[in-house]
Amino acid sequence: MTLSDLASLGSFVSGVAGRGTLVFLILQIRQSARATAASAMGTWLGDYNSMLLRISSEPEFAGMLRNGPTDFTRLTLNDQMRFHTYMSLINLNAIYLFKQRNEAPSTRTWLTRFLVSLRRCSK
Repeated sequence: MTLSDLASLGSFVSGVAGRGTLVFLILQIRQSARATAASAMGTWLGDYNSMLLRISSEPEFAGMLRNGPTDFTRLTLNDQMRFHTYMSLINLNAIYLFKQRNEAPSTRTWLTRFLVSLRRCSK
């Protein structure tokens, strides 16, 4: 084998190795993106569960959420502000969840269903 044959063989091996490295890097980037999305979803679920825990553990907060959609004017000014803040937080969480699933958010429909379920609970 001549020196030029060895150079050709080395060039071929480096080309194959370069392509193999690119495939490996592409797979690693995909796996990293999936892990990041899963981590973000886990954080979101933890925050959402803490909101639900707060509703179930604080009777005054649950009462504010129950009375807000049915008779907003009965709430004190502080409770009205808390109600608006909490509804905004729920709306933002819903939009985030829909974006994570790559779906178009139907916020009005979602909020309408949520408010109807709150009204049923207050009866």
